[in-house]
Amino acid sequence: MELPNRKTIEIRRKLGALGNEFEHWKKISEANGPFEKHHTQIRRLAEILGRLQVEIEKRIDAGPESLPAASSPMHVLAACRTLERMILEVHRIWEFFRSKLVLRDVALFRDYLLVADELAWACYEPALKRAQGSPSREPPLVFFNGGSSPFVISRYSSFSAEAVPGEVFSTIAFKKILAALPIPVIGIPWFQAEFLPELLVVAHEVGHTVEDDFGLTVTLGRLLDKAMEARGVPAVRRPAWRAWLGEIFADLWGCLAAGPAFAGALGDFLARDPRSVTNEQRIAPNWGSYPIDALRFFFSATVLEKTGFTAEAAALRTSWTKVYTGHAMPGFEADLPIVADALLAGPYPEFGDGRLDAVLSFTVGHHREADTAAEQALQRQQIGARDARVLAAAARLAFDREPERYAAGDAQKRLVGAMREAQSGGVRARTGRRDTQEMERIDTVDQQTAEWLFTKLSDVGDNVPLGEATSDRTGS
Repeated sequence: MELPNRKTIEIRRKLGALGNEFEHWKKISEANGPFEKHHTQIRRLAEILGRLQVEIEKRIDAGPESLPAASSPMHVLAACRTLERMILEVHRIWEFFRSKLVLRDVALFRDYLLVADELAWACYEPALKRAQGSPSREPPLVFFNGGSSPFVISRYSSFSAEAVPGEVFSTIAFKKILAALPIPVIGIPWFQAEFLPELLVVAHEVGHTVEDDFGLTVTLGRLLDKAMEARGVPAVRRPAWRAWLGEIFADLWGCLAAGPAFAGALGDFLARDPRSVTNEQRIAPNWGSYPIDALRFFFSATVLEKTGFTAEAAALRTSWTKVYTGHAMPGFEADLPIVADALLAGPYPEFGDGRLDAVLSFTVGHHREADTAAEQALQRQQIGARDARVLAAAARLAFDREPERYAAGDAQKRLVGAMREAQSGGVRARTGRRDTQEMERIDTVDQQTAEWLFTKLSDVGDNVPLGEATSDRTGS
């Protein structure tokens, strides 16, 4: 058999391996499978990337000579190499998500990621249930990363692909390609892998996803502007609050998700040397995207006061001011209740013109339940709570109450065990009315995404000059 024909058979086999892997992942994410909680995430990704596989297969069926790089018989093998590279690029896209899913099958990380996924879902599902006219969404995927601060990459945002030395596909090209994929991800630092009390910062990152997924940005800006105008916030400070709005909303969502425990976790997360906090400031017009740390913490305390936790807010403020005696932007403190009132009250047309705390709330009753669970964990008693947000809050409260005992004992193990026991069986419900029309819309979006991705891959692959993809290794 001639070499070009052998290469065609080889490429078809290599492409088939990709399809087999997608089928494997779909199978293990069925109900009662080890990845059942990632059922919809895996299917959306497999659907889009599987269509890329079909498009590459069409090129193989048409024959390598049909590729632009195969304008003459001498270039057939170059065209085969292009097809190989396209297959690898689909693998590189998939690897971004595959590597995060695989960690859930590693015993060392399995329980923590289970808890993280449950918390992310518990913070996200209420918005999904109340959304008006929005399609059903897949929840965010939590993963470990080397950054010191948690972050979220929203769906249709730019991801970073697997780095491959010597490959010719540029980072810019891959950011455009990966930007089309529909699963948001939340990165948490590796050092949290055995420290549950800081997990509540995930609620903040889910807040960013909620803003993006349900199109709240315009509404948030309108609510804030109206309140600042009505209540006389000085014009010089208004651009700052607009610049900080996304982060402020995410902190608000965190407070609504876990109450005082979130504010406590935020305070510890923000902790650094007192001089830095005291002197920190923002100066117009470079307001940045975050308020200074002191204002972030005091805003969270203000939200607690507005949601029934007056005593807890006062205790948190006292704890903060014992360490940080002041800050460089005191004038902005007068605006905190104005901003909190505006964002809490709404109305939010995206959620049926209701208040935000009607979508998500952590009540005084939830806090009592978390407090009880914290004590039960410390006392090595059976934990009765079964709510993911309550159990995550309990970890924070237990650590705050007796940090040495929490660290030395099995409190965290007990809380993780309670979370595992509380997890319901089966795939996550397709919350949101996913009727025939909605399914058709999703199918159309996925098809368009796959076509766009294939065009981008083709543009890159078809323009690879011969010999350009050489290794950058200089040794043996």
